[in-house]
Amino acid sequence: MRVDVRLEIDTSNSPYQASPMQLWKLPFPAVAVLLIALAFGLPLSAPHAQASDNPKLPPTPDDLLFETEIPYRDGHPRWVLNVIQPKKQSRITRSAILLVHGGGWATGNQYKFTKMGFMLAQEGYVVVLPTYRLYRDAPFPACLEDLKNAVRWVRANAKKYNINPARIGAYWQFGGRDPGADCCP
Repeated sequence: MRVDVRLEIDTSNSPYQASPMQLWKLPFPAVAVLLIALAFGLPLSAPHAQASDNPKLPPTPDDLLFETEIPYRDGHPRWVLNVIQPKKQSRITRSAILLVHGGGWATGNQYKFTKMGFMLAQEGYVVVLPTYRLYRDAPFPACLEDLKNAVRWVRANAKKYNINPARIGAYWQFGGRDPGADCCP
């Protein structure tokens, strides 16, 4: 039996969801900056974050365990994940939720959804926050392969973290296509 857990946030009013055909909806200054950047070959994205970039994190609640920078594979500094789980032991296995950062495959790291992970772990889930190689490090679909390897790591470590390997869900916040079906078969 397969159980999919999908949380959706309405981002329909976000300017970051616009396709290239919808540029006319952006304010004129934004379009002008975009055209100038293209004309002069300036980068259109921020420098990519490394796995060790650790933004200011909220304090870990007393009832949770928060493990960081766990390698799910050897060979690249971005093949790491964080695990948040309840301190209280459970006799029954828990469901796991992977919270995967967005960033257009170009930015971000596994700390983005830490606060949401704390909330979900307090509800009894084991939360896994993986990161992946960015498109500058490896061509697409390497990022999807990395996320598949993160899921494999969760399944291989299910006993250690008291996870039911048949109950692994995922949440993505991407502007484009949802890769959840590709990574959590």
